[in-house]
Amino acid sequence: MDNNRTLLLILHPFLLLKSLMAMLKILFLR
Repeated sequence: MDNNRTLLLILHPFLLLKSLMAMLKILFLR
């Protein structure tokens, strides 16, 4: 069992969402 891979699978969508929110914030603050 690869624990690192599982952690990455859990973290990846969260990081993606975080970056998306940051992009939206930049767009709205303009």
